[in-house]
Amino acid sequence: ALVTLGAIAVLGGGAAAAGAVAGGYTIRKKKKAKKKLEKQHDAIAKEEEKQEELECKTKEELLQMKQGDSYVQYALGMIDKDSERSKSYLKAASAQGHAYAAYRLGEGHQSGKLDPLSEDIALDYYLCAADRGLAIGASKAADIYFQRENWKDAKKYYKRSIALGNENAVKNAENA
Repeated sequence: ALVTLGAIAVLGGGAAAAGAVAGGYTIRKKKKAKKKLEKQHDAIAKEEEKQEELECKTKEELLQMKQGDSYVQYALGMIDKDSERSKSYLKAASAQGHAYAAYRLGEGHQSGKLDPLSEDIALDYYLCAADRGLAIGASKAADIYFQRENWKDAKKYYKRSIALGNENAVKNAENA
């Protein structure tokens, strides 16, 4: 059998050739996952940088800024005292890919600060934040799975949180 390994053709067959192909696939898959984590880390760092830049702005200044900007939407959602308006701003930011906005929506629904009080809605937002690379989102999702005794998903999201840089999740992952 002729097995193609990248640009190299390997004659023969059997387990050695199949193993080489599978090994190459695993290496590519790991590199792709690492690149995705790095990209997510960069996006989270940019969110944190923009948050610092905008947190000193007044509501009036933020309202004069570009309204379609997810960073502005997030900042408005964090400072608006009206919970429905705050929720609306955070939802707009989350819909544009803002990880912290998704996390804050999860917190609001889990604590009851946002209507409705719902652990299921909170979990959805935490998973969204985790998928965007936010370690605390993955950890919060894992906590909910842990409370529900869903050990498989709890462990999965604790490990995801660790991979995203949350070393505090190590102990929780061992207990899941």
